Amino acid sequence: MLAGLAMVVFIVAMSVLAPFLGTQDPTFLGTKVDSPPSPQHPLGTDIGARDMLARVVWGGRFLLVVAVLAVLLCMAVGVPLGLLSAYRGGMVDRVVTLILDSIYAFPSLVFALIVVIVFGASVFVYALAIAVVYVPSYFRVVRSQTLTVKELPYVDAAKSVGAGRLAIIRKYIWPNIIPSVVTVATINFADAILITAGLDFIGVGDLTRPDWGVDLYYGRTTILSGAWWVIAFSGLMILVTTLGFSLISEGYAERTNPKLR
Repeated sequence: MLAGLAMVVFIVAMSVLAPFLGTQDPTFLGTKVDSPPSPQHPLGTDIGARDMLARVVWGGRFLLVVAVLAVLLCMAVGVPLGLLSAYRGGMVDRVVTLILDSIYAFPSLVFALIVVIVFGASVFVYALAIAVVYVPSYFRVVRSQTLTVKELPYVDAAKSVGAGRLAIIRKYIWPNIIPSVVTVATINFADAILITAGLDFIGVGDLTRPDWGVDLYYGRTTILSGAWWVIAFSGLMILVTTLGFSLISEGYAERTNPKLR
């Protein structure tokens, strides 16, 4: 978990502090096309002669913003739906479960691709496309935990003293499912970054933006000519970021669930 935190903190700090790190303009078109690493360009240049060090430093900003917004949207919709559906039960629970299970079965990258092509490649559209297909993940986890917790004796005791439905959910059920929600959220961060980079890689995003996924798009055409650095360093940053969130998720799950230790 500590290793994952170190990776994520490093990536976030680099992205946030990018304007103050003194790198070159990541969108500046130079003259040395596909130049290998050198003292002037420590990570080389890409097909547009743009400095790869600057693009690596700036490239995570868009991905992280999309990931944060997507996770917030997922939690804002999936968690309340899971809580209320499981606690209410009956026909409402069956209908909501059926709808969200249908969405869950749809390939996430394909759905995100359709949404971005139709509505454009803005931050909100990316986040919305990812959120729609990941809301069912939160719903399923929260619903499962709620069905278990609501049958415990202390919930029955709260009902017996006249506690209302919302009070029971807020005071007795929600605090007990927070660890599961945090675990899903950290995995969702990694998945959101991969989907965003994947959309940029296939060329549906803004190809003028400094972005690790966009660099993969350009790098796939230059790697055969020997310009491996265009795709290698941006790909490494995506790997480190997603691995960091995955390690945090695994570590947090082990810390909060003794059965996993």
